[in-house]
Amino acid sequence: MTSVSLYELNEYITRVIALNFQEPIWVSCELSKVSDSRGTYYLDLVEKKEDSEEIKAQSKGILWLKNTYFLKKKLGSLFEDILADGNEVKLKVEVSHHERYGLSLNVLDIDASYTFGQVEMNRQRIIETLRDKDLLYKNEQIDMPIVINRIAVISSKTAAGYQDFCQQLINNNYGYHFEHELFASAMQGLNTEAEVVASLEQIKERKTEFDVIAIIRGGGSKLDLSAFDNLKISEHIAKHPLPVVVGIGHDIDQTITDLVAHTSLKTPTAVADHFVEHNLQFESELIRLEASIKDLVLSKIQEDLIFLQEANQYISFNVLNDISSRQDQVVLLENQLEEWLELYLRKKSDRLEQAEMIISMNDPINVLKRGFSLTKLDGKVIKSWKGISKGSTIETQLSDGSKLSEIK
Repeated sequence: MTSVSLYELNEYITRVIALNFQEPIWVSCELSKVSDSRGTYYLDLVEKKEDSEEIKAQSKGILWLKNTYFLKKKLGSLFEDILADGNEVKLKVEVSHHERYGLSLNVLDIDASYTFGQVEMNRQRIIETLRDKDLLYKNEQIDMPIVINRIAVISSKTAAGYQDFCQQLINNNYGYHFEHELFASAMQGLNTEAEVVASLEQIKERKTEFDVIAIIRGGGSKLDLSAFDNLKISEHIAKHPLPVVVGIGHDIDQTITDLVAHTSLKTPTAVADHFVEHNLQFESELIRLEASIKDLVLSKIQEDLIFLQEANQYISFNVLNDISSRQDQVVLLENQLEEWLELYLRKKSDRLEQAEMIISMNDPINVLKRGFSLTKLDGKVIKSWKGISKGSTIETQLSDGSKLSEIK
């Protein structure tokens, strides 16, 4: 069996590659890891299966110092943005093979438009997914608390934007008191998704302890912000039971996180101002309501005073009229009473005269004067001769005296 040494094999591979890759070629891949040593960049290049994290191809890339100078001059600030872990890139590479160090892709140029184009394509795919799931405006539909006091903050502890946010809350012009708790998370790079999602989950478990969530970070490049063009972060924000306010430091670009949040603002300071203004609106409404209530009460009091005055005048007028009317009635009744008493006494007087006449007519003396007499036996008037015996003495009384007689 024929055999070759490892060196001979690698030398053969080197010649084959040199013959077949005489010109540089453009390669599309993902930067799995980027490291820098004195201006030379070492790149781990990968290609993953579609809709999967499984790697189907992998290689090493190197950007030598002399090419670094060239690309930094060409790309300016975009250079650092593009050479970041997780970015999709299109690199112009020189394929080489070394008998000891193996295959190497020497980077000669970078297509910046490809990287930004891939970012935008990925962004649009995520937006469509969120729209299909009806999540784009879900968090926006949550009612913001009337007063914001307890704030859950997702940010990097050392971020200047976080410090600005805290100072703006503490030193607000109206003396409002805010309580906030930091859920420290990476705000750029490969760890952003996992840490921000974990923070959102922690806050969800303690949702009764907070009024609102603030996701804030300082300024950054467009690719720095691409960490927030993320499906998992966006879904967790959209489905969160608390309103989410975002201020991740951008003036023009809008991330998907901005789209799904309840409220999107430019900077952490703007987020703090938003909370202060929100509470100021509530206080202003209270002041307006207080003034309205005072006006209403004063108006009601004035209205009641006018009513009481009118009622007093009405009562006074009607009481005087009633008293006058009653007085007239009393006078009338007095006159009627006098007439009635006079009539009554006259009637009684006539009846009395009639009674006196009758009594006078029936007086025994007057009867005797008319020719009548009274006969008595033993002092008792007799009306019949029965029981009167011979020899009895009777008394006969006439108007001018009486005489005794003896029965014969």
